[in-house]
Amino acid sequence: MALVAFVKEVFAATGEYRSGIPAELYVGDSVLMISEACVREAMPACLYVCVENADTVWSRAVKGGRGPSRLRWIRPTATEVAW
Repeated sequence: MALVAFVKEVFAATGEYRSGIPAELYVGDSVLMISEACVREAMPACLYVCVENADTVWSRAVKGGRGPSRLRWIRPTATEVAW
């Protein structure tokens, strides 16, 4: 699943995608549960993630052609990135 791969790459999350059940990804001491739209009804979401270096995380996020058209960066403090 593309979202799981994205979260693992950008936020250095651990955990694995498993078809049919929500993936449990670990970012620091937080757990993100991500499931496919076919398992549950799709819905919009907003995710705020505190990171040590927002510029480094942003660079990883836009690597490979993923740019601001697909990501929205909100920077209320120097260490928060919202996707």
